[in-house]
Amino acid sequence: MIILGVTGPFASGKSLACDYLRSIGFFEIDADKIGKEALLELKDKIVNEFGNSIIENNEINPKKLGNIVFEDEKMMERLNSIVHPFIKGRVRDIIDKNKDKDIVINAAIMFKIGLNEFVDRIITIFADEETLINRGQERNGFSRERILKIINMQKKYNDYLNQADYIIMNNSSKEKFLKKMDKIVRRLQNDNRG
Repeated sequence: MIILGVTGPFASGKSLACDYLRSIGFFEIDADKIGKEALLELKDKIVNEFGNSIIENNEINPKKLGNIVFEDEKMMERLNSIVHPFIKGRVRDIIDKNKDKDIVINAAIMFKIGLNEFVDRIITIFADEETLINRGQERNGFSRERILKIINMQKKYNDYLNQADYIIMNNSSKEKFLKKMDKIVRRLQNDNRG
């Protein structure tokens, strides 16, 4: 069994990397999806902290919550103090239930949450800022300003490049990116068998 961490900023290609890893048999743990579960399971605690203005149709509206936390670093820290322990605990539980599998943990803020404690190797996916902005606008429909706020907030929480075992620049085609991923994974699998 090997546990890989895939991290990098917003719109860098983490999901593409994890799609590839799933296609060759890895089991994916997606920290963003667990974060969305946290909004449901910790709804009362989050609403107590941020107020009813984040509620829509009796659920937390992530966009409304995002408008608050991406504007104020202290608010982001308050949210993180509620959600991150939940995410870390859930990831630990999922790993414990899947010890017979190769696992990939997909997390933009892996180091801030402490998920790097669970992994054998970290692959950081990176791209230049303009590429990240263009992808984020196409994929999410976010404004340039909002994407820059997300990227800058993530940068504060992560030392992507210095803590990576492998770095993949993802500024070009999907095919080139997947070739780079394949090369790294083959090397890791050979080292793990060795």
